[in-house]
Amino acid sequence: MSQSKISIFLESVFSWPVLLSLLFMLGFQWFFPSNTAKDVIAPFLNRDVVCEPFKRTDEENQVWVETPLCEYVFSLEGAILVDQVYKKHLGKDGQPLKTVYEHGQFEKDQGLFLLALEEKTPLNYKLVSQNDLISGVELVFSTETSNKEWRIFKKFHLSNTSYSIDLSILFEPLKNEVQPLSPRVFVSGPLLAELEKDKVEGAVIRGDDQRLEKNVSGKNELLAYWDAPRIVAVEDKYFIHALIEYSPGFVNRAFFKRVAGLGELKKKDVTGSGLVAILECAKVTEKADVKLSLYVGPKSVAEMEKVDSKLTSFLSLGFFSWLAKFFLWLMELLYEYVGNYGLVIIVLTVMVKLLFLPLFIFSKREALKASMLEARYSLELQAIKQKFKDDFVSREAEISKFYDAHGVARNGGAWGLVSNLIFFLIFSTFSAIMNNSLALYHAPFVLWIKNLGAPDPLYILPLLLVAGFVYHQRSMKLFGAGMVIMKIVLPVVFFFVGINFSAGVLIYLATNSLLMIVDELLVKYLFPVVI
Repeated sequence: MSQSKISIFLESVFSWPVLLSLLFMLGFQWFFPSNTAKDVIAPFLNRDVVCEPFKRTDEENQVWVETPLCEYVFSLEGAILVDQVYKKHLGKDGQPLKTVYEHGQFEKDQGLFLLALEEKTPLNYKLVSQNDLISGVELVFSTETSNKEWRIFKKFHLSNTSYSIDLSILFEPLKNEVQPLSPRVFVSGPLLAELEKDKVEGAVIRGDDQRLEKNVSGKNELLAYWDAPRIVAVEDKYFIHALIEYSPGFVNRAFFKRVAGLGELKKKDVTGSGLVAILECAKVTEKADVKLSLYVGPKSVAEMEKVDSKLTSFLSLGFFSWLAKFFLWLMELLYEYVGNYGLVIIVLTVMVKLLFLPLFIFSKREALKASMLEARYSLELQAIKQKFKDDFVSREAEISKFYDAHGVARNGGAWGLVSNLIFFLIFSTFSAIMNNSLALYHAPFVLWIKNLGAPDPLYILPLLLVAGFVYHQRSMKLFGAGMVIMKIVLPVVFFFVGINFSAGVLIYLATNSLLMIVDELLVKYLFPVVI
């Protein structure tokens, strides 16, 4: 293959708008990386719990509660949440998802809402009251410390309309002179057992500068802590347990403890989330009534914003999270009318296409002008390239002058750049949504596609993607190695890349490919190009 043919091929595949678009995206990721934790050297952080004996049987030990959103089971062994089932979110086999499990006999520190003391931690709670209110369900538990100096009440309010849980803790001295208490509240993370690789990580919004720090449980997790944090969270891919508000001055600092993960759970009959947030609280020296508000639910924009808009910061949606949140909100809105997330993706893709249709048509016409000019004056262009074959700068300058002389923008000009930037922006945003949205987890589309959040099991969508690629490059006149790469190698690459995309992403790409054909037809019959 001659040098001139190689140049033609490279210019057709790696056009400057595409390259600049890629550089633009990579630049943003380089200069604006994801937030990560900044480890600090901490004083002693107590992660241990010494518990008093507990002898009640399991049958006497549980309190069952139901709201319109969830089913809960509380254990009297520590007045902790040991079971939570999400009624509106389905997983494998259409069964409701479950993220909180009964802890094992020796895993007390993994209990959600465990109240631990520096001294022996009382576990022998009793149910004081259970009331159904208009706003939700109220549960009150009580216990006493082993030295009989304190009575502790834990009051839970489970909302009927959101995934918020309010916890009030009343410390009541039983004597005139009592030993101070040093309470800690344990918030274990969610665990989606049916997800094979459910990675649980910690996250904090700092109290001083409101900065979000994700994946805080790094290699120095035993040294890291945060003074008076704004929000403390333990999260997996689809769910989050987060402290979002507390009585002023009650939570002094927060840190994390790594516990048994999913791998251990499959080997033995114990539970563990992989990570527990420990809220170290102020000393209690007299009667005190403190409140903590938590969000224990899915990573849904709509549900999070009901409770605290700051929670949406924990969604893993990349640099363009502001756009992804809008698309997520719009998807949930469209789903109420369409009832199928596959159709929602198609409708949303069409809406975006219509929004930018004038730009896409104009950039297509400009690119077509450049292509027609190159076809008509191919000999002249070849002569320029041959004349300056050893001087890249002069060759490019002369070619640009040639295009300018004919009033045509090379490679579609700035409009091609803008069009490519918009495509990469929308694609990266859609990819982040499809890979992190609970709404798409085991959401069916049609026939063989039972999970929009997973790859196509029959590879039909990747094949459609390859067919669209082959159709769009049909007019390229390449020979030799160029033809082999474009018509054989790249389609194969497209296929093997596509089989790793989620079905939701592939539906977006396939729909976008069909709409590009519509662009071509509109340009051909309604806005024809004449050189």
